[in-house]
Amino acid sequence: MVSTAIVYHPPTTARWAALVAERLRADGNTSDLVPVRAAASNDLVFYEAVVLLSPVVFGRMHGAALVLDVCGTRPAAVVAVTEPRRAARVPRIFRSAGPDRITFFWLPPEGSVQDPALLQSLAEWVGRAGYRRRKGP
Repeated sequence: MVSTAIVYHPPTTARWAALVAERLRADGNTSDLVPVRAAASNDLVFYEAVVLLSPVVFGRMHGAALVLDVCGTRPAAVVAVTEPRRAARVPRIFRSAGPDRITFFWLPPEGSVQDPALLQSLAEWVGRAGYRRRKGP
């Protein structure tokens, strides 16, 4: 069981955050939904993994700063909620963290067709991230 903080930007990614949490719980993991405005890196260190769901409107840099703060001590993933073409640009924002410290995923904007395979790949990453955290590299 992996404890995961799902940091999201309400209202734009709230529905996706709930779906991700539901998917993680179905796999036997625990997850808490944390609105980005209420999140602090000193709270996130109590989780085994951190997932940031964010639209690609990075005037909202608080979420990015949180991920950069915790990525050295916790497995961290960034889920860009956008079209695949725009999602390819997201890793540039986090390049100071190093290429292997943050994992990137994308989900289509809310209201688009949902692909369960996208949620499945994120859930599998969380399962592996927690295992790596408990058992070592």
